[in-house]
Amino acid sequence: MLFYDFSYLFIFLPITIIFFFFSKFLKIDRKIILIFLSVFFYSWWNIYYLPVILFSILMNYFFYKKIVSSTNNRKRNLIFGIILNILLLVIFKYTDFIIQNINILLSTNLNYLNLPFPLAISFFTFQSIAFLVNVYDEDIINVKAKDFFLFIIFFPPLIAGPIVKYNLMTPQFSNPNNYFFNKRNFIIGLIILSIGLIKKVYFANTLAGFVDLGHDNINQLNFLSSWMVSICFTFQFYFDFSGYVDMATGSALMLNIVLPQNFNSPFKSTSIINFWQRWHITLTNFLTNFIYYPLLKSINKINFFNSMIATIFVFFIAGIWHGPSWNFVLFGLFHGFGLVINHI
Repeated sequence: MLFYDFSYLFIFLPITIIFFFFSKFLKIDRKIILIFLSVFFYSWWNIYYLPVILFSILMNYFFYKKIVSSTNNRKRNLIFGIILNILLLVIFKYTDFIIQNINILLSTNLNYLNLPFPLAISFFTFQSIAFLVNVYDEDIINVKAKDFFLFIIFFPPLIAGPIVKYNLMTPQFSNPNNYFFNKRNFIIGLIILSIGLIKKVYFANTLAGFVDLGHDNINQLNFLSSWMVSICFTFQFYFDFSGYVDMATGSALMLNIVLPQNFNSPFKSTSIINFWQRWHITLTNFLTNFIYYPLLKSINKINFFNSMIATIFVFFIAGIWHGPSWNFVLFGLFHGFGLVINHI
């Protein structure tokens, strides 16, 4: 189910809002309602992907229990949890990419596994890793299974982010004031949802027609038209991605849930550093807090050169996280080297 589908806008979302705010009359826990509706939302895309996210939720809650209950093996349990999350992501997202490169390098002819690519696996994997690290650092204490389940499966940020933190979301789900209909939040949420809808349906989809035409006739492009196609693709991608995030933000706000900002006029940036402070902000925060800083702490001698090497590595990870393709790797490395040049 997509945010701009008729079934989402005029059936699923209104039903969710009604059930959420009238649940007290049904005498059903609002968290349980959101969990079941979010599971339905996720399954609508492809119900065969559902066992993957359910397994991820159960696995990470198990490691939460192991980390908080152990005294001597806390770090080992954290490492195992992170490795299994990464392994789950690699199996479903990167296996065929790895096989493809093995075939090229070794001149083999291994068959592709053609495993399905579960919806939102990149996002819920990163959220789970951040959760386990916060548990290890004792920033998160006393987690109920119901709260963790809702944190991962909550439908608005599930498809395209933003990447949310447990300590940001769970207090909002538990706040009794959020269970009452808020006219102001509903109107603002509806406006943000409408803005995202216009971005996606009108701007992104319109630009997509021109971009697809250019890519289908790439050999006929001249200097000017090739630049036009590239610029149009840039804005198509921005309006598509930020449109989804706006629709997610608006949908959540209509339920009195505030999601973190993910875009801040990125094309007004004055540098590549400033760009990554404005573009996919929650991903930048995740990479900084959970990869860049731990990487620096592991270095015996921190200096400018080592910090720049760490920056390039982090953006290599950012590139491959976006998709199983060397194009994405190059995308990450280009931005990594761009940041290094900017810092110099």
